Amino acid sequence: MHRWRQIALLAALSLAVAGCPKGESDYSKGRKAETLEDDDAAPEFYQKALKPDPNNASYKIRYNQMRFDAAELRVKQG
Repeated sequence: MHRWRQIALLAALSLAVAGCPKGESDYSKGRKAETLEDDDAAPEFYQKALKPDPNNASYKIRYNQMRFDAAELRVKQG
């Protein structure tokens, strides 16, 4: 019985990992760059996250928002 629990746990973990979006690592890096106010790096990470999953709405929203914020900052600086 104990062996079946291990197999079930392994199957559940495999499904959980397989269900994670492919660009999650780059998205996380983008969020970190955003909190560090690195307006140049954050859009690049979000764009990398979008490449394997171009239909992910969360990635698109963050990417477009950071592009807008970076452009707004450049205008204010200029």
